[in-house]
Amino acid sequence: SFQRDLIMTVYLIYKDDAWHTKGSGKLLRVADNLQKCYATAEANGASEEQLKDLRNIGQSQCSGKSYEFNIETWEVT
Repeated sequence: SFQRDLIMTVYLIYKDDAWHTKGSGKLLRVADNLQKCYATAEANGASEEQLKDLRNIGQSQCSGKSYEFNIETWEVT
């Protein structure tokens, strides 16, 4: 029988330093949808402005806090 490769999209949310320095990120969650990433950011101290940035551009920036958030999208087979 023919079996089709399944591709699953997963989202990784990181809490980075204020400058998104490479290697500064702490992986907070691997999720199967973006809503779970937003909820995780909120539970980890994200402001309304940071959440708005996450929804619009996938990362928060210039929030004035000592940390920012970043979401990576991966396709896994």
